[in-house]
Amino acid sequence: MTKKLLLLCALFVMCVGRISAQSEENVWHIATDTYQYIPMNEVSYLLFVDDDVLFSIVKTNGEIVTDVRHVYFRNVPLAVEGVESEKIDLSVFPNPVVSQLTLQGLRANTTLKVLSLDGATLIDTVVGPNNNSVNVSSLAAGVYLLQVNETTVKFIKK
Repeated sequence: MTKKLLLLCALFVMCVGRISAQSEENVWHIATDTYQYIPMNEVSYLLFVDDDVLFSIVKTNGEIVTDVRHVYFRNVPLAVEGVESEKIDLSVFPNPVVSQLTLQGLRANTTLKVLSLDGATLIDTVVGPNNNSVNVSSLAAGVYLLQVNETTVKFIKK
């Protein structure tokens, strides 16, 4: 447990140190396994209990994010000037899915990505009104994220 705590603290210190050197177009975030992105400048400290696999993230405003098992550090780009992000009312079904994930609410020629929980891109494709499904049969059973523009939806693969 001590090694785990030291490693996480070292990563935390590295990221905090990089915040001051980052450009104004990117912000370092802690991405949790509970699908929350917390900007590093809003993180006060991480709270562990000895011999427990869960920990909490204490924010500078006093808010506490509990029951976190894993965190990842991301350099998230801010909005690019002059480019407006399109909000999408995206729905996916069936969820859980076996092979074909059907999507509703997409425009023609929409790029989407299927990501693992650690952020790795597994599928990168273009879909639209006439092609509104994604073949996910090659994915192992588990939880995945579907990302379209600034919209992210969680789905489960059986």
